[in-house]
Amino acid sequence: MKRMIHWMLTATFICGAFILTGCTNNNDNPVIPDTPEELLPRISMISSSTSIKAEKFDPVTGEWTVSHDKPGEWIDLPQYYWTGNRLDSVLTGDGLWRLSYDANGNAIRANHFVSEATKYLFEYNSEGRLVRSVKTVPEDETGTRIIIETDTYTYANGKLQKKERVNDYSQIDPNPTSSILETCLYTWEGDNVISTTNYKECLDGTRDTTYVTFDYTTLLNPFYGNKLLQAGFADFFLTPTSGVDALNKNLISSFAIEPEGSQYNYEYTTEGDRVVSFVSTTIAGNNIMRMTSTRLCKLEYAE
Repeated sequence: MKRMIHWMLTATFICGAFILTGCTNNNDNPVIPDTPEELLPRISMISSSTSIKAEKFDPVTGEWTVSHDKPGEWIDLPQYYWTGNRLDSVLTGDGLWRLSYDANGNAIRANHFVSEATKYLFEYNSEGRLVRSVKTVPEDETGTRIIIETDTYTYANGKLQKKERVNDYSQIDPNPTSSILETCLYTWEGDNVISTTNYKECLDGTRDTTYVTFDYTTLLNPFYGNKLLQAGFADFFLTPTSGVDALNKNLISSFAIEPEGSQYNYEYTTEGDRVVSFVSTTIAGNNIMRMTSTRLCKLEYAE
């Protein structure tokens, strides 16, 4: 059996890319309700292998030479366990997570199966839209639960317009390195997010800004409307951008991150209406050094 190890993303991926963004909507776009749970595909596992190649430019010869070439190793994570059409638990590199639901079928809690240390709580509005997610851990001495991350979601005409994350790791780390506020603005065209603007307020008082632009295929997104993905929990890892997999009606063909200049490209293989595998290629660097990451993924479905 293939070894299960911690999920690793390419080193070229920047922390700001996970924040989706952009603001707008127009009345020409019909409001598409969340995809009913029973219509979502039941993914049982995603296997992946990522290879990384680094190159340096030789100004004398005018050619690129390979300085590092690491082949990928297959990882059988994440794995998903279902009862009928309801996702019961998720196995990730951090362990097994159990999900709890309310009477309306909305996931309201995710607990770590072994340690019960980290917990996620999800809240919804009267329309069943995710409006708040909270990550908590126990305080060392008393065991009292401490909120270390809070995400809030703002909608207009049925579409997500803004996501804000407040981090407070100072309660568990005397020298925290994470940001204290991340603001994510979304720009829509039809039923897809076409660009995002990401603001990250850092502990030293500085502000980082990144811009992401997306292009799409005509393939239907099998994870459209999945609220757990929107919350950034239990990612299906189609893209290394937490939440974007659940927002768009179509699958992404490429996206670019500025000002760093990274470019992500995707090619999908389908059987009928199912995506069974895809290849993503990431290129980052400058005119002196560049790094190319190639990720192969295979999707398995529960019967």
